[in-house]
Amino acid sequence: MPPNLRCFMTKNFAKWAKKEGLTSLILHNTAFEFDQGLGVVKIRENLYKIRVAKPGGGKSGGYRVILAYKTGHDIFFLYGFSKSEQANLSQREENDLTLLAEDLLAYTESDIQDALEDNAIKALIP
Repeated sequence: MPPNLRCFMTKNFAKWAKKEGLTSLILHNTAFEFDQGLGVVKIRENLYKIRVAKPGGGKSGGYRVILAYKTGHDIFFLYGFSKSEQANLSQREENDLTLLAEDLLAYTESDIQDALEDNAIKALIP
């Protein structure tokens, strides 16, 4: 993964990931695989889905993670779900996540710092 590529998580995603046991190492590996185009599905402009293995398991029955990314910008982890609990995103979820992605990808450096201070987003630190 390029050294200047930063990763952030929304507050809700961070809470979900912690509950599911997705460590920062797993999420960094996910970001690396995303950067390499491994198992990435483009949902809409700047909105992507990638498969993530459950700790101790495989990817096919694991998780699906939704990311926001635009070339030259940061990666934002937006949403995750277990494949066994949800087959795919609903149209409403897709629409809501698209709007969230547009908002986050438009953040200035000042906006990112404010969001970090307000705990609206969390930096993914290796």
